[in-house]
This record gives sequence, structure tokens and C-alpha cells, in this order.
Amino acid sequence: MLLKATLKDEILQSEIYIWSLMIEVDYQFSRIDNIVKPDKTN
Repeated sequence: MLLKATLKDEILQSEIYIWSLMIEVDYQFSRIDNIVKPDKTN
């Protein structure tokens, strides 16, 4: 039972990690995008 919980936790952790990575990459790309072709709003 304990092993199952740990496994679930690890999967959750890696999902959160992957999500934060994707968000980070997305953020970096949008910054590059703004440098290349500045947004009209700012």
C-alpha cells in the first residue's frame, strides 16, 4: 500500500515537473516572439 502511494506521488511529481518545464519553455518562446515582433499592446 505504501509503495503504491509513493509511486502515485512520483508520477504526480513528474507531471508537475513536466508541466512547469512546458510553461517555462512557452514563456521563453513568447519572450523571444515579443523581441522579434513586438506586441502592439505594450
